Amino acid sequence: MKTRLRTQMTPRDGRVRRSARKSRRGAMTIEALLSLFVLTIGALAVANFTIVSLKLTALQTAVVAGARQAALANLTVPRADATFAVMQPICSAHGISDLSSKATLSFSTSGSGQLVVVCEIGVSDCGVPNWLAPFGFSWTGRVFHVVGVSQT
Repeated sequence: MKTRLRTQMTPRDGRVRRSARKSRRGAMTIEALLSLFVLTIGALAVANFTIVSLKLTALQTAVVAGARQAALANLTVPRADATFAVMQPICSAHGISDLSSKATLSFSTSGSGQLVVVCEIGVSDCGVPNWLAPFGFSWTGRVFHVVGVSQT
């Protein structure tokens, strides 16, 4: 005949005895805390990537508007300051300030008469919060590379 510990024994109707439930309280608390920790990291990641997506969309809109303005100027060498002047109000509305000192623009033309404007700016320079840095993920060193094309 097998013998069991008193906390593992159950009556015939299948209910767990009170002493067995008390011994599981600590394990349930630990499981709940671990689950809450994972869900919190997930929520922070979703919020952080949403902000990154919003900033990238604003930057894409600004670069396309800057490319249009540079194409309208019809210059052989587009001026970066005029392009930044068009881009800055769009970026400022989304919290990206002082674009001309943080971003680099490059211009090129294709054989089909298109003006290509390339903007590069660090993700951390766009005002993206670094909420996931304590968990090993950082925006430092990451760069937005946005291309705008306009017909000249």
